[in-house]
Amino acid sequence: MELLDPALLGTQNVLNACLKAKVEKVVVVSSGSAVLVNPDRASDMELDESCWTDIEYAKSVQHWYAVSKTTAEIEALNFAKRYDVKVVTICPSIVIGPMLQSTINATSLLLLSYIKGS
Repeated sequence: MELLDPALLGTQNVLNACLKAKVEKVVVVSSGSAVLVNPDRASDMELDESCWTDIEYAKSVQHWYAVSKTTAEIEALNFAKRYDVKVVTICPSIVIGPMLQSTINATSLLLLSYIKGS
């Protein structure tokens, strides 16, 4: 649950700064988690802008990252409508690069286990 407030506040702060600076288009880097967590969706369904994580389901299984990313993306798109700002979102399924923390994160751990064949 501690992910929700920073995700929303961070998104709102950046969007407000963009509005103030008269930025013409904002690209929000969201996450695959914003579209993946939905028990009612067929596993072979192509994901597009009509797909969303089921927020209530994600809360029930305590998938707070998915809740925060979905909520922040919805906020960004609603902001775009309210202020007539062009907002585009992308939802990468994995991002690879140098680690910013001293411990391995979940994405890197998953990739490492795949490489090791476990």
